[in-house]
Amino acid sequence: MVIGGNGMKFKYFYCIYVLAVLYVVSTLLALAGVEIYVDVTSFVTVFLPSLLVGVGSVLYSKDKLFSSVSITALVSGLFGVIAGTIATFSNVFDSQATFAGVAVSLLPILYALFIILLIIPTSLRK
Repeated sequence: MVIGGNGMKFKYFYCIYVLAVLYVVSTLLALAGVEIYVDVTSFVTVFLPSLLVGVGSVLYSKDKLFSSVSITALVSGLFGVIAGTIATFSNVFDSQATFAGVAVSLLPILYALFIILLIIPTSLRK
């Protein structure tokens, strides 16, 4: 018998995985500067629905956690991209602001993919 069992192995693996993902993401963010990746509205648009669906999945059906949170993150991220793009192109008179608006409107998809990247190991759990 292995000390700790499979549950402990998964916890160690998940901790190492999360640390590796955070290292890679922080390195990429540090190259261009963190401030261009921060938009509170985009983050809330993606994180809040994903968190609520994740809590609901844990309470009611743990086996569907990955799929439900992934779908919610992608749908809310796509919603944020579409809403941000519409808001950006509704004021097309300033080309510099348009480019910045397009960059900000892509942030919800980045946040959604980051959430999915962090929860991928939960789909591997037996």
